[in-house]
Amino acid sequence: MDYERGLHSLETLVGTEGDNAWRDFQGYKGRLLENLREDRRFGGNDKLSSDRARVVDELNVLALRLAGVSFVDLCIGDRSSSQRPSPHEPHSAPSVAVDSSPLEAVLVATGAIDFFIGYNKADKGWAEWIAWQLEEDGYTTMLEAWDFSAGSNFVLEMHEAAGARRMMPILSPDYLTARFTQPEWATAFARDPEGEGRLLVPVRVRECTPTGLLAPIVYIDLVGQGEDAARHALLGGVRQRRAKPLASPRFPVDQGKRNDAESPPFPVPADTIDH
Repeated sequence: MDYERGLHSLETLVGTEGDNAWRDFQGYKGRLLENLREDRRFGGNDKLSSDRARVVDELNVLALRLAGVSFVDLCIGDRSSSQRPSPHEPHSAPSVAVDSSPLEAVLVATGAIDFFIGYNKADKGWAEWIAWQLEEDGYTTMLEAWDFSAGSNFVLEMHEAAGARRMMPILSPDYLTARFTQPEWATAFARDPEGEGRLLVPVRVRECTPTGLLAPIVYIDLVGQGEDAARHALLGGVRQRRAKPLASPRFPVDQGKRNDAESPPFPVPADTIDH
């Protein structure tokens, strides 16, 4: 991954010196460059990879806020294949004039399709439901049922789909055992083997256990969930940010122990009690 390319592209969007975004970017940039220097000097290790992934996560959030694309997209840069927008919500990618803004250049270079959804025909209903939820939330998608029209060349359509920003395989026993689904996710894996850019976003819709290279990839699990819970899990899973809740989680209670008495009330200072 060309981190220097991504840093250069993002630097054109962070504003003037002294802005909060500029200060944040300079901090992330320094940490990432130092990490890369240590990696080249001493060789990679788990700690360096973990630290680098955290910095890239922060840069992803910053790039998404400023440009609507992830930092990893900026690192990848231009793609050789042309990008076709979804027919449901067109986002055409016009040619860039010489005097175009940095943001326009970035958006055109990284293409328009957010997710290519790969699925087995047995899970077509799931694929369409997932695509609908994503597009309702503002993402663009591509999937065979909606975008591969009669008379088109299937191989060329798949080649185009491989250029989407992220690939979403719909995991099920049928998907994992089918021969022709594997190249779909393998392309995204090859672009981001360490998962730093979250380019491969599996969604499990039926009980199954991914194996091989898919085994360590964290998936969004919709198995056994109702529609509202599944929608929340899906949209929460694709957003490239921490999943910290807005309110404090409930204090854990050991269900194996019997509570014979109610918990004492929260202590209140005596001088605040009305007599």
